[in-house]
Amino acid sequence: MSFAIGILAAGSSTRLGQAKQLISIAGQSLLARQICVADALRPAEVMIAIGAHRAEMESELDRLQSTTASPLTRIAVLGFAEGMSASIRALVSACQLQSYTHLLLLLVDQYRVSAEHLRALLQCAALHADTAVASAHDGLCMPPAVFPASWFARLQELRGDQGAKSLLRQGENVIAVATDADLGDIDVPADVPIIEQIAEQIARAD
Repeated sequence: MSFAIGILAAGSSTRLGQAKQLISIAGQSLLARQICVADALRPAEVMIAIGAHRAEMESELDRLQSTTASPLTRIAVLGFAEGMSASIRALVSACQLQSYTHLLLLLVDQYRVSAEHLRALLQCAALHADTAVASAHDGLCMPPAVFPASWFARLQELRGDQGAKSLLRQGENVIAVATDADLGDIDVPADVPIIEQIAEQIARAD
């Protein structure tokens, strides 16, 4: 099983009013946190889809480039304004070029996701060929999720702001791995204080 982890980080965060990718939690950006979590799985590559806030993202990735064991690959999404589907298609194309058997898709703002959960997804995917393995909370499938190469054509058909969630919730050839809690989501300014509270809790725990 050869796999890459693709981090969806190309969005413009219009409703939030700032680059969610660079919001700090416990002293590190969300982008840095997700790269660290992904790197713990030792994938063939950690691919980061970038588009909006390009200069700031490039600067952060320059800083992180030498901190990981896995190669960091920047995937420029020229049509990022179309929505999440453009990033997914770009990541899938990069996987196809390298002939990887699986792609794990991870959202940059899922700040509660752990390496242990991602490892459980990958272990399940290794046992079930041609089956997508998704996270599930309150009975609903969602990313992070692992997709075998047999799903790549379907992912390439996504358009607009339609993410992989729409395919996962069709329920066909999908295995759900339950999570104990919501994995996080940052869309509007009211979400930021929640992140700050979590950062304070982490700091107190340390």
